Amino acid sequence: MRHVRDHGYPAPRVFDAGNGWLVMERLEGTDMLAGTRKTPRGVTSAGKLLADLHRRLGAIKAPEWVPVGPGPAGDRIIHLDLHPLNVMNTPDGPRVIDWANTRRGDPATDVANTWSLLACGEVPGGRVDRALAVIGRGLLLRTFLASLDRAAALRAMPALVEWRLRDRNHTDAERQRLRRLIR
Repeated sequence: MRHVRDHGYPAPRVFDAGNGWLVMERLEGTDMLAGTRKTPRGVTSAGKLLADLHRRLGAIKAPEWVPVGPGPAGDRIIHLDLHPLNVMNTPDGPRVIDWANTRRGDPATDVANTWSLLACGEVPGGRVDRALAVIGRGLLLRTFLASLDRAAALRAMPALVEWRLRDRNHTDAERQRLRRLIR
């Protein structure tokens, strides 16, 4: 987080860190999903912001000590969990949180990961909530991908999905959707 913040990226400020602990700035606000106006304009604005955050992060070279991630080789920082629930809307602008999966790699892998999360993740709630979420997520995903290198993300997708399938936290339904995504 210090490294990306030193490069102008909107990550929380780290005050101190040690083996297994971290002291960072407290963020006031809501996650991007909660803060998004549930209108087409609000959803497209969120998709554009998410794409911009990916482009900005993909421009930051990773230090050699950052572990290599899944997908094509690369020398950039990849977050591997950059989605609307990990973007906090604060009075000072967006802040990207939850850096536990950070690796070094090709930024297309990060785009593919967000694509897979938006396309395949479970939506809580009843039938109406899920139906509305399908429409909203589709618009968010189309807007997010519109200004990014979709072809590169598709090339990174098989390795990314194989990596995600090793995550035991996925439901069977999410695993099926992930497998369909690479077909």
